[in-house]
Amino acid sequence: MGEYIANNRYKRKTKIVEEKTNQDNKIHNVTCPVCKSKNNKHIIKRNNNGVFGRGFRSWIIDDYFVCENCGVIFKKIEK
Repeated sequence: MGEYIANNRYKRKTKIVEEKTNQDNKIHNVTCPVCKSKNNKHIIKRNNNGVFGRGFRSWIIDDYFVCENCGVIFKKIEK
């Protein structure tokens, strides 16, 4: 009879994603369209499917920047 190893049954493939660091670099390069400062706060509104545990999913509804100096709300325009 074969040996049962519980860890082999539940192995999951993991993927290393470097998008987080790329997004952080892009966020720091955003300037305010009014006062040209880089002192911005990135606001992300999310929604989820209401499941706790396995099967949980969330997605971004809206994301925008708020300038800490002048209070202008703006979005980054992709070129």
